[in-house]
Amino acid sequence: MSLELQEEFVQVRRVDLSALISEFRELKEKIEANTLDYQLDQLCGTSRMVSSPVVCKILGWSRSTFNRRLVDEFNPIPMTKDGRDWVMSREVFTKYYNETYNPQN
Repeated sequence: MSLELQEEFVQVRRVDLSALISEFRELKEKIEANTLDYQLDQLCGTSRMVSSPVVCKILGWSRSTFNRRLVDEFNPIPMTKDGRDWVMSREVFTKYYNETYNPQN
């Protein structure tokens, strides 16, 4: 679709412009809600550590898949045992996620 305007100024009704702005805001919120940082903020709060339930939620893994990934020969998930659970820092998780699921080749 191609749109070419010849006029320098275009009049738009305020109600139409407001509706368009509202749609853009909704789209922006949906895009932001899909970012990794936003998801981590929502699931971890102010904690600097990412726990195994958060990893499973973000990556869509079951607990058994998570356990298999811990001992994966080629790309194990870099987590550390912390008491009864597994954890890693946000920075390490972000790096792992970007290298494994969002490579920038």
